[in-house]
Amino acid sequence: MALIQTKGRQDVGGGGASVFTALSDVPSSYALQTRKRLRVNSAATGLEFYSGPAIHAEDYCAFDGIIDDTENLNSIIASLPTFGGYRRIICPYGKTALISGEVNIAKNDVIIDNLSIKLKDSVTGVNKLLYLSGDNITLNSPVIDGNCQNNPTLAYYGVLTEGVSDLKIKYGRIKNTTDNGIYLKGSTSPVQGFMLLENVITNTGWEGIRVDYGIGGKIHCNDIISTGSHGINVQSREPYTSYAGVYDTQRVNILGNYVNRAVAPTNIKPGQTERLFLLCLHVAVKHITVGSNILWDNSRMINDGIGLGLDGVHPQKGIIISDNIVYRAGHFGIDATYDSEVQGNYIIESGSEGIVVECDLAGDTYKNSIIDSNIIIDPLVNGAAYTLTQAAISVTKVASYGGTGTAENIKISNNIINDTRTTKKTLYG
Repeated sequence: MALIQTKGRQDVGGGGASVFTALSDVPSSYALQTRKRLRVNSAATGLEFYSGPAIHAEDYCAFDGIIDDTENLNSIIASLPTFGGYRRIICPYGKTALISGEVNIAKNDVIIDNLSIKLKDSVTGVNKLLYLSGDNITLNSPVIDGNCQNNPTLAYYGVLTEGVSDLKIKYGRIKNTTDNGIYLKGSTSPVQGFMLLENVITNTGWEGIRVDYGIGGKIHCNDIISTGSHGINVQSREPYTSYAGVYDTQRVNILGNYVNRAVAPTNIKPGQTERLFLLCLHVAVKHITVGSNILWDNSRMINDGIGLGLDGVHPQKGIIISDNIVYRAGHFGIDATYDSEVQGNYIIESGSEGIVVECDLAGDTYKNSIIDSNIIIDPLVNGAAYTLTQAAISVTKVASYGGTGTAENIKISNNIINDTRTTKKTLYG
């Protein structure tokens, strides 16, 4: 194990900094071992009293943005006990650790407060900055800076997890990555019982938040600004062509988020071009609620506001889309499917239809959908004329994926459709 140096803490007998090979070698006389009750940056982070021992990362890491802290951060985490309740690591508020590789949290039941890391310039071989593989991990107020401006040829995530449960990432700031900001990735086990709360995710080269094979999660009140692909994407385990219908995301609540793609990110994921949706409900997802989100402007991509991933085989089911604001979607404002409810949304200046209910399955009957009490203002801003197949609200089948089915039990009622650009406001749908 790498050497760990204490910084700024003195033992009872006095003296300066000391060097140990592991946390277990630190004498019990050291002050950091005797802290039983403390309050941590409560004004800045909202954290309250915590009773129990905690490790102060600044005792072992520079947190000066100059010295590479990767090895010492990983040594601190690796030295946590495997059993015995929660372990807490407290990082100095407002100070940043410089890293040259991933920080790996593989232990269970860990709380980390105020972790701030920034990737060094011109690194190689990095595909993620923070890797979480333990269960019951809580990150309070993390700041993760991918420094993509000085690492443009790498593709790396801000946070990556695989098959974990009871994960919480709260009040964080994730920025300047060349790939996804937060990527919750299921394997043979789902990412289960997760919460992403009030994070600010900006300037990501690909998706802001992505969940593959997640079950029972909350994506609440996050700000996601300037992404190269979907602002939020929930889908089946990758590759979905192999696993859709088996390892599907389900029972996820997407509530109160703000997604804005009006401005392109600094760096797009290497080998890709800017595209896709503000919010994506991908192939085979089930029992998803999408409510009270503000989804703002991806008109440059000519893609949907709330869109579906389609493969002609695995439908989405049990989708509720309500009370969202969708402004300047490049294509459909909201793209829905059967067994869904689209209600109370405000959709303005969509490039094509305001709302579409569609089927991509051959010979299937798509049914049991409600389109009710939506307000659609100025659809078809890309210039198409209103026709029987190009309307403010459409029910259709997607022939390009083999859709040949028929619609049944589709209720369209109480919607307000207003085109302020014409004197004759007679619309189909």
